[in-house]
Amino acid sequence: EIERDMLKKEERFSPNNESEDLLSEQPRNANIPNYNFEQHKEFTKIYNEEIEKDTYRRNEMKRILKYIKHNPDESLSKIWRNAIFHGKISSALDIDRFVDESVDIEGFKLQPLKNKREVILTKSSNDITDYDCWTCFDRETGINEYHRDPDTTIMLSPKEVRHVFGDPLWCPNETTTGIYTFEDTHLDIFVLAEPHSTVITRGENKDPEYYEAQKVLDKSRREKPFYDIDEFWLSEEKRKFFIFCTKYAYKRKFKKWLYNEIEAKKNEKSCEERVYEKYGHMLSHFEDYNEDYERFNERGAEKVAAFNYMWTDFLDEEELKELDKVPELPKPAEYLDMDKAYKMNLSKKELEALYQQLKDEEKEDEVKEDE
Repeated sequence: EIERDMLKKEERFSPNNESEDLLSEQPRNANIPNYNFEQHKEFTKIYNEEIEKDTYRRNEMKRILKYIKHNPDESLSKIWRNAIFHGKISSALDIDRFVDESVDIEGFKLQPLKNKREVILTKSSNDITDYDCWTCFDRETGINEYHRDPDTTIMLSPKEVRHVFGDPLWCPNETTTGIYTFEDTHLDIFVLAEPHSTVITRGENKDPEYYEAQKVLDKSRREKPFYDIDEFWLSEEKRKFFIFCTKYAYKRKFKKWLYNEIEAKKNEKSCEERVYEKYGHMLSHFEDYNEDYERFNERGAEKVAAFNYMWTDFLDEEELKELDKVPELPKPAEYLDMDKAYKMNLSKKELEALYQQLKDEEKEDEVKEDE
């Protein structure tokens, strides 16, 4: 045992080239009784797939060994011989006992080892010819932990973002001061969020003297004061934003679309102005909380906005003409005349008799309907 421990690591873990079982594999045994009857079909399928892989791997090894024997001077032959036998066999003649001459190697060529192959990096296309996005308000994003690491980041001007897409939405768990939710043509959800850089989520800043003392440190190690909420969202300078999305969403396409959308609309009318021009006429249907209204009583249902407007108010005149029939406004339910109501005192027997009378009337109505 002491002599074995004193051997070099290469000698201890290198294969025994004199062994007759070198390069041999233990065959798979299908006679395994320890699986359930329900798993028999799945087990048989997996077993047959693995048998095919083993057969293919053994045939490839036979072709490689025969190729090395007949082409000993090629550089790839030497590399493969050292990789298979760990450098213990230096001559092609020594592997003669492992070669199967019945294997066909016509047209066969050795390929470089995996660690020598050229790495090819693939990226998803960022072509947005048939790609589009829009703001989304009616879908659950499933992303509530906005304090985790983002899927990607983007540099945008907060003022331009608010100008194009309006004010941000409230964050569910208040880990950020605002979010924007987008949906693309693939129905993937993207969340654009403020990156926790304001005093609302980070807490109050320290004294100015503390940050002045930080200037002696390197820029990467300095602590910087956090923004005020207005200082961030009204800034014209580009700030970092977080983007949260699903694993298979097209992040590069979305970022390119976001850049193009802001660049095209940052000098046009703001989001509020565009919305007011299109839907401003609807404001008359809603209550103005700056005015005093009489409190609606139980008979004031006809004054409620639900009975004064409907989805057709959002359509233009041309869109209304295309409709087959313009729907009518719903009518409120009629209330009972409580002035004619009176109190009745009934015993248990009277209630049972009244209940039986109602059941008999229902049966008579059913008979009339059948007739």
